[in-house]
Amino acid sequence: MFRRTEEGSLVLTVDVGNTYITFGLFDLAKLKRKGSITTPKRITITEAQGEIRRFKSDTLAIASVVPGLTRPFITAAKEMKLATFEVTHQVKTGLEFEYHDPSTVGADRIANAVAGLKLYNDNLTIIDFGTATTYDVVLKEGIYLGGIICPGIEASLEAMVKQASLIPSVEIKIPDQTIGKNTAECIRSGIIYSTIGQMTEIIKRVNEETGRVHKVIATGGWGESMKSLCPLIEEVDPDLTLKGIYEIYLLNQKC
Repeated sequence: MFRRTEEGSLVLTVDVGNTYITFGLFDLAKLKRKGSITTPKRITITEAQGEIRRFKSDTLAIASVVPGLTRPFITAAKEMKLATFEVTHQVKTGLEFEYHDPSTVGADRIANAVAGLKLYNDNLTIIDFGTATTYDVVLKEGIYLGGIICPGIEASLEAMVKQASLIPSVEIKIPDQTIGKNTAECIRSGIIYSTIGQMTEIIKRVNEETGRVHKVIATGGWGESMKSLCPLIEEVDPDLTLKGIYEIYLLNQKC
């Protein structure tokens, strides 16, 4: 599944999501460079090599939720003589899964859980604002309890536009007021404040169900904006997934 590399090598972490592919170059545990591209329908090995060459690295460590894009990146890296590593539930993570089928937990969610525990050493509810809005519930003992998956902010708008003839596509941004005065304002308010209500209720229920107060961490594109509207979010780390990929990679070099 992976080849060993020396400590201190330049590691290119790749988070392959449904909307974006994000790259992060780590040097001695420091995130030195980042970049991203819109996730393509497909990618050739040559195209993947072009993206990898933008970052001078010794190793490629990947977490992917798009199976059709995983293999081209790994093959591309191997052809470039880079060491490769893929995040799955089967590698060493330090997590104990209380999940019926850990193979169905997204690699990005595993990475978020590992990074969150490493950084905060607390009971955590991690919210990732991506194509879907995901909540991952982790105990400080390293137990991954499970989570919640909701439609993402953009996906919610796309679903309404597709299903309702008179709902237009609008730019989503934080509304100036709750009560909209035109259709676009009404849509923005509905999407944003329903997300706030969703977060508030889920966080409350998670704390009640576990009998613990969880530190709430946000990541993903809407993290900072949502923190400004929801005081229950205590920390925002846009690089949480990349940090988790790197941490899992390191854990597996020591095993």
